[in-house]
Amino acid sequence: MGFIDSTGTTVIPTIYHNAFDFKEGLAAVRENELYGFIDASGKYVLAPQFDYATYFENGITLVYKQRQPYFIDKTGKVILPTAYRSIEFITPSKAVIATKSKRYGIIDIPANRLLLDTLYSHIHFFNSGVTVVNLFDAAHEDYGLRPRGVIDTAGNFIVPIGKYDYIGEFHNGFADITIDSINRTPGTIDATGRLINKEESMPLIGDVTFPIPYGYYTFHSVSSGEQIYEGLISPKGDTILNNPSYKSVSSFSCNRIVVEDHNENYFILDRHAKPVCNKSFDDIKKFFKNYAIVKSGGCYGIIDTTGKFVIPATYEDIAFPDSTADHFFFGVPDGKNEYTRIYGLANMKNQAIVQPGMDYPEKKAFVNGLFNTMVNYQSTYYNQQGKIVWQDPIDQEAVPLNIDYLGYSQYRDYPETLIKLNNSDSSYVELLGKLITTAEHLPNNKFIFQFDTTQGYASNGFKTYKLIVGNSTNEAIKLLRISGLIILLEALDEDGAWKKIQIIGYPTHTNGYDDIILNPGKFWPFIVAQYGGGFPTKLRAALWYLNKNEKVQTIYSNVINTNINRSQFWREYDYPRGVSDPHRWNPSIDLSTIKRDNWGQWDLPDL
Repeated sequence: MGFIDSTGTTVIPTIYHNAFDFKEGLAAVRENELYGFIDASGKYVLAPQFDYATYFENGITLVYKQRQPYFIDKTGKVILPTAYRSIEFITPSKAVIATKSKRYGIIDIPANRLLLDTLYSHIHFFNSGVTVVNLFDAAHEDYGLRPRGVIDTAGNFIVPIGKYDYIGEFHNGFADITIDSINRTPGTIDATGRLINKEESMPLIGDVTFPIPYGYYTFHSVSSGEQIYEGLISPKGDTILNNPSYKSVSSFSCNRIVVEDHNENYFILDRHAKPVCNKSFDDIKKFFKNYAIVKSGGCYGIIDTTGKFVIPATYEDIAFPDSTADHFFFGVPDGKNEYTRIYGLANMKNQAIVQPGMDYPEKKAFVNGLFNTMVNYQSTYYNQQGKIVWQDPIDQEAVPLNIDYLGYSQYRDYPETLIKLNNSDSSYVELLGKLITTAEHLPNNKFIFQFDTTQGYASNGFKTYKLIVGNSTNEAIKLLRISGLIILLEALDEDGAWKKIQIIGYPTHTNGYDDIILNPGKFWPFIVAQYGGGFPTKLRAALWYLNKNEKVQTIYSNVINTNINRSQFWREYDYPRGVSDPHRWNPSIDLSTIKRDNWGQWDLPDL
């Protein structure tokens, strides 16, 4: 990875195995195994020394050294106790803090002082200056019965712990509650903690289902003809909408209610439930920044809050980028494949900025003057005039897979002779296997599970090995499959212990735990990545099978030399919210003790 400017000119060379966008003037980059921080000139401000790093937020970032988390400032100084593992900013000086034992509180960062002690199993997102907290209670933790209260951003309690049996999340200053556990009486509180409604006194018999923005709630009722429909009730119990003609309430945003009638027609109402226009639509998405994507006559367009088309309904598909309605993605048929679409990008004047060619709509449009997308599976940057300024070169030389996280992948590119797809059911995959011949030089009378490192292979631009699963015995072998055949890759860590670094799934026809037969005289040549990294180690693969007594056994492959990055032992690819801890310990998996349950299914742990 490297960095380009808005013209597509490379300004920092592509010398990094991983890199993050610049934020607050610095970018985290990884050369070889360790991360450091560079400035816009490419000069290191903090030299490579961290197992993992991401970006600065309000002058703070979370880094790891030898698997331990540290919060540092831009000089590299540790500024918070090492007991903490993640923060989520409420303001630039206050944040929700989490300990390594997953207890949450609120901290004043400059003063390094807890405003709310770390006694809580969860602190929800703040809304209208308040949020719900769950007190950690070991006795009830497994059942979700955590005592709840409401706090403000200073950690002061608005509603004390345990006052109500249940408190939902706040939406625009309101939260639904259950007042007591005996009668299960529902109600509503506002952001001051004041009880404003007991729903047992609702004017209509209904079932309050979920909160909607602006504090309105849907209810279910039954018309005189026994026809089920939905309406709207305010948090104070006032009926906003009670019209049996409307089967459901789809959304409420931008002061517009979207409803559907019993003939699958969609209409727009104002916040007082009065029709905005007489038009009906085949579908209406939620209003977003005063626009909504609608379907009319089998095609998609965009309307404003009056129901007027600002983009005519002429497209096969339309999607907005995240957080903006200045542009929209539009889909047209792909001339190469009748079942797929390609996408372009247009402005709200219906002028195409990027002509159709993108593989799929992106979540973001322009960032710092450039728009990144995939075209023919190549990473591509467009400028604001719709010109390609950079594109990932094709036909590059294959390289080792150099990653810094515990991997999970599903391979579908094994040889065509290996699989059979049933066209009537695209989810059906059968592993047929290839016939063992003398040309494969495989051992006789053996359950074969071995890496073939004698030849080099390439897949999706990366070097790979062939991993052979074969049966040269005279009897069928039963393999255990978990939503498909699973192979685990393990490496030796710094202490000489085997730890998993990759879970590889090979899709087969099953949605749960089952067996798959490897017939005599057949083998499966699977694909496994060759790794690159700064830590020399050993690699092996693990697979599970059933012996004649139906007991699960583990078979290990031959051991080969490899290089990885040590963060592959412990770091998850996805993160929780905020400047968060991507940490997960991964002991080696042993499935040899599992058994079938009372229904005949395998009782398996989480991989």
